[in-house]
Amino acid sequence: MNFNSFYPRNQSRVIVFEVLGNHLIEWLD
Repeated sequence: MNFNSFYPRNQSRVIVFEVLGNHLIEWLD
């Protein structure tokens, strides 16, 4: 999951999305 290309100016939000995505993957796994 790489949102940098979509939100290059919102690094803080990018990190949040990546963290949430990782947790969702763990919960679904």
